Amino acid sequence: AATAAAAAPLDLDGAGVDRRWTETIETCFVRAFRDACRAPGPDGRRARHGLAAAMVRFTACVSEKSLENGKSVPARLLVGMTSQVYGAIADALEGPGGMAREDAPHAEACALHVLRCGVIARLDEPGRGSLLRSLASTIFFGDDESESDKGTSKVNFVRNVNVPGDIAMRAIAHALTAAGRVDDDTADALCGCVFRAMDSGGCPDDVAVASARLASASPRRAAGLLRRSVEKISANAGAAGTMDAAAVAAACGGAAATAALAAAGDVLPLGLPGGLLRDAAAAAFALAGGGGGGRRDSRR
Repeated sequence: AATAAAAAPLDLDGAGVDRRWTETIETCFVRAFRDACRAPGPDGRRARHGLAAAMVRFTACVSEKSLENGKSVPARLLVGMTSQVYGAIADALEGPGGMAREDAPHAEACALHVLRCGVIARLDEPGRGSLLRSLASTIFFGDDESESDKGTSKVNFVRNVNVPGDIAMRAIAHALTAAGRVDDDTADALCGCVFRAMDSGGCPDDVAVASARLASASPRRAAGLLRRSVEKISANAGAAGTMDAAAVAAACGGAAATAALAAAGDVLPLGLPGGLLRDAAAAAFALAGGGGGGRRDSRR
């Protein structure tokens, strides 16, 4: 009922639609979702679950209303909604009285539900590309003012949110799965954020999954992704006994991404270059063997 009440008077055609949309999402859903993220135990989980379902229903109602007029919900509004939902999680994770560690996975699952069923499900192919570019260059890895998409006005109500890297990578991986294939501009933006996450050494498993999904969505980028991950291994090969924590994290991240990309190569249209796969094997043996012995094995 609350969802229908929020959607019914919302005019997507008049002036100031961006402000009205943002205020509606914040007032009706996100403010309560932010509070629910800070609420511990079953009550918080029930509230988050209900609000996530309400946001999905809201976008369905608005979409149905727009289709009656032969239109669709502008992609920039749904992208902005994504930044608001993940911004609520970021806010709840910060400061005193923030979200408990054990509640974070449930809050993220609710945000992923909104992303998949409330946002991506309402976007066409160009809109999904716009979402992915915003996830890569603004929402998770950029500034509050995003770059203007070609042919559209500047989206200045999309905020940068400071969520942990694993949450960001999982959101990007889910969006890539839904998108299927992405254009060159989107792939370039995503490669940049995956490389930054890979270089940071954090959340290696999630970076690996995102790398493999990106390789599937843009097969021409697969070799570059694999080359970068192999370089992360090679940079630490032969120094197994002297690596500090950062080097260990970088090597783990490179190894996880290399494994995921090599496995994904079996289903890519053109596969992966044989030389790169041999380099990956050589780097892995060198890392495991601490240097020369691994390299000799890799040549056999």
